[in-house]
Amino acid sequence: MKRIDKFLNRLFRNQHSSQEYFSQIQEMLYEKVDDLVEKGYSEEDAVNKTIDEFGDVDDFYFSNIERPYEYKQLRKTLLYYRNMLRFSIIATIILTIIYFIVNHMWVFKPSFPWLAIVLTLATLIWPIGLYFKFKSVKGD
Repeated sequence: MKRIDKFLNRLFRNQHSSQEYFSQIQEMLYEKVDDLVEKGYSEEDAVNKTIDEFGDVDDFYFSNIERPYEYKQLRKTLLYYRNMLRFSIIATIILTIIYFIVNHMWVFKPSFPWLAIVLTLATLIWPIGLYFKFKSVKGD
């Protein structure tokens, strides 16, 4: 039954549904597993069959079998921007480290690393811009 709880938590993690609604679905799935066990299924097979028959949360929100093209396109776009944001953050960290190394080794070694600070701030424009683009596409 823990697997059903994990399945439901994963399935409804981004949905804003009431606890009562969640509990009702959980109870129905438990009953389905119990019925299948009574029919002779092992508990593991009963849980697998129940989860397969329950389906995906999108089945409840999209009445047609095929997901709309816009939905698929939005998911691809969000995935693209999320990956680009991660890449830009990692690249900014690497570039910042390089800036401080270069500032320390080859520049006139000032008491405060002005060059590294200025270049780091200039490089931060990239992930900040991608973050706001990601948020605007996501709709937050």
